[in-house]
Amino acid sequence: MAKKTAFLAYNITQRSKVLAECLQAKIITAKVSSVPVVRLLNYPLLIFLTFLNLVAEKFDTVFVQLPPIHAAFPAYLYCKMFRKQLIFDTHSGIFFTHNWYQKIYLNLCSSMIKHIALNIVHNEDLLKQVLLKDTNTVVLEDKIPFSPSQFKPGTQTAITVICGYGKDEPIQEIIKTARSLPDLQFNLTGNSKKLDKLSLPSNIRLTGYLSDTDYLQILKDSSLIMVLTNRLNTVLCGAYEAVGLTRPLIISDTPTLRKYFYKGVVHTENKTPSIIQAINNAQQNLTRLYSEIVQLRDEKTESWQKQFEPVRELLTRI
Repeated sequence: MAKKTAFLAYNITQRSKVLAECLQAKIITAKVSSVPVVRLLNYPLLIFLTFLNLVAEKFDTVFVQLPPIHAAFPAYLYCKMFRKQLIFDTHSGIFFTHNWYQKIYLNLCSSMIKHIALNIVHNEDLLKQVLLKDTNTVVLEDKIPFSPSQFKPGTQTAITVICGYGKDEPIQEIIKTARSLPDLQFNLTGNSKKLDKLSLPSNIRLTGYLSDTDYLQILKDSSLIMVLTNRLNTVLCGAYEAVGLTRPLIISDTPTLRKYFYKGVVHTENKTPSIIQAINNAQQNLTRLYSEIVQLRDEKTESWQKQFEPVRELLTRI
């Protein structure tokens, strides 16, 4: 009988979708409220229902995307009770704690990681985390998410900024940049409910959430894609999307991002003058950047296959 694999992701991402497809896994997801109080009440019910789902489906292997840590609880209990294989896909957000309860979550995660079949992180800099010492942890970058076809450089002058509006994103610096470059169109994707829309310059377009088709089209139509973060030791899903679409990329200047995005990109500090300079630099070198981003896409497609082998081997042994 064929083995059954589940991929549990309460906050589904492009990485989750791609990994689940490669693993031939069934995605189990849930919509988690953005309101903290409601979310706090949601989690106990989600944990209970997820556990029942795992028991009913009788999965042999369960992958869990972290954060949120709450997704790990029903999977850990199920796999311990029924002696199934548990694998974490641990994103960098789990290691950055801003308050007391996030520190508790981190310690719980660390305790569980020591007792699971495999832990996956998306860049090797995360291996320096003390809590991952003496654990079975491997590195698996994001897979380039789109089929490798030769897209022509975007014909529009728009710059699309892939946003999650998290605390690590310099949104106000991006807005100041747009105000300083009135002749350029800036598309900001994602949920922008918290922004004061009345104060935005006229050359900023807030797209809100888009369908997969519309999101893909707006990226294709952009001459540049920008993804910024203040967080160290992290890579960005939006950057891999830009590489997959062979769009020149403006990205934050961190050691990790320099290591993983080393051609076809312009690195910038997360301050308005530096962002403006990066945009001007990119516009002056679009042809070269486009050629390099094609090379980067091909190199990352090949390297991902090598990184995926330890995961594939584990599943084969199971």
